[in-house]
Amino acid sequence: MRTINKISSEIRQGARAVSVESEDVTFFGCLEAVRNMNGDDRSLVCVELSDGSIMIGGGGASFIVTMEFVDKIVNAVDLSKDSDDFVEMTVGGQAVDYPSTYVISFEQVCAVLSEQLDGGAKIVEYEVVPK
Repeated sequence: MRTINKISSEIRQGARAVSVESEDVTFFGCLEAVRNMNGDDRSLVCVELSDGSIMIGGGGASFIVTMEFVDKIVNAVDLSKDSDDFVEMTVGGQAVDYPSTYVISFEQVCAVLSEQLDGGAKIVEYEVVPK
């Protein structure tokens, strides 16, 4: 089981961004931060862990999840989608075209957080890139 050290949400104000830390550094605090993401002025949440970090981008119904640990980068993926299709998403105020396999639902984000924070059952598929 991992320990959450900090949950930060980025709130864009035009070209500027303000980082707001959550006082609830629990699994439920992570879920609340993700629920508040709208894919516009709230499109980035970072979770600092005892052994790495989780970055969640997007909002609304579409999210990107990337995790960094000492020895690897881990991306949540949905292999049921066509890797040749692209989806435009805003992450941290920047619009980017992502391969659709990297775009996951809110429910899948919840499963990633459960798996990574509480050792929940493995539901989501991952791409692992060794460092």
